[in-house]
Amino acid sequence: MKNLSYKLIWLLVISSILLSLFGTRIELAGGNLVDHTLYKFLLSPFDDVRYGHFIARKLFIVAVAFLVFGYWLKTQKQIFQWIKSNLKYIATIGIVLFISRILTFGFWFYNDDTRFFHWHLFCPSQPDCNVQGMWGPIGLHPIAIFLLVIRWFGTNYTLYNILGLVLFFLAGVAIFALVSKLQKSKFVSLAAAIFFLTTPTYFQGRLLIGEIVNSPFTVLLVVLSIFMLLQKFIPGALIFAAASLAYGVAKTYFIAMPLTLFALFFVKPRSTHIIFFVIAIWLMSLVYFPAFNGAPSAQGKTLTLDQLFVYGDVLLAVTLPHGIAYPLVHLISLVTNGWIYITSSLGFLIIAAFLVIAFFSYIRGKIFSAKLTLIAASIIIPTALVASYMGVRVEHNVAKLVEYHNKLQTPSGATGYGIFPALG
Repeated sequence: MKNLSYKLIWLLVISSILLSLFGTRIELAGGNLVDHTLYKFLLSPFDDVRYGHFIARKLFIVAVAFLVFGYWLKTQKQIFQWIKSNLKYIATIGIVLFISRILTFGFWFYNDDTRFFHWHLFCPSQPDCNVQGMWGPIGLHPIAIFLLVIRWFGTNYTLYNILGLVLFFLAGVAIFALVSKLQKSKFVSLAAAIFFLTTPTYFQGRLLIGEIVNSPFTVLLVVLSIFMLLQKFIPGALIFAAASLAYGVAKTYFIAMPLTLFALFFVKPRSTHIIFFVIAIWLMSLVYFPAFNGAPSAQGKTLTLDQLFVYGDVLLAVTLPHGIAYPLVHLISLVTNGWIYITSSLGFLIIAAFLVIAFFSYIRGKIFSAKLTLIAASIIIPTALVASYMGVRVEHNVAKLVEYHNKLQTPSGATGYGIFPALG
């Protein structure tokens, strides 16, 4: 019976992924899913729901992923014991998140976010509003949860804040569990979770209400894929990887390389299921690749030397907190008489340092450290590269950063998850 249920899980995973990918191919080719007989039937229950087609499209494979996760949890006899033994660490994650985030509620969601938020809130009352056609072709941004809850939360910003923090908390606990499986120190696991929850990089979460609700959920999907891979529950790893791509490829297009490296470094022995998993995630990523060619920010764009400098700026923004970056840039600016390429040079130097650390860790026998450093680089380097080309909001003007430091000013968009930059 157990073997039968496992096979059924595999069947559910494969069929769901194929259904989602086929729909993606239709949309990327310029088609509309409601013009296809099968998808029109599947989407019909959501015809009268505002943004219902988009929400159903994005959350379908996510729902399947958590259904598979529920099956896996049912097979884990020690799950409640694990929660009990780690309850103090889980509570610490929640307390740190509460202290570091909730005190800033009054400074969230302003400027252009007001226009974005009000457009979606009051769209049905506008004569030119198309409540089912806002986010084609496949929706690069992970925004489905925001569009789902807006009908219930209305203008109560506190509800969006609380939901965002709950999702941040779940992502933090998932990171804690993942790191605990990789090594034995609970302190290291806790430090990793707290770092992800509090790092003040340049992601636009505090500025944009859609980001604070959706971004931690995207992180949760990615982390659960890695965790399932470490547990050797390959259908779970595969469906969460597919869910993270389907939910918001703008923030998850990097996952194929780190998942491949993770499988090579930490999953032993390598079965045919592992090989299938690696091939599948690259094929899924390939299906989504044309989506970037259709993004508005990609239209008519060519590679220039300036974009290389922007790439360095983004690397600095997503690797170094502003509390360190601002005084460092200020100091170097004084020495170099305001050299305009300080930020981009620092960004490239930091990534070079990552790779040097990985190399020396390897030759000194610290294989575990070298592996983790390479995985981190495989996330940061391609993510920042695509983001800098497509357009991403970072403060990179040297004179402006010096001014910020003199005024003790923080960046307007500083919050966590800088290694998941949004497309501009």
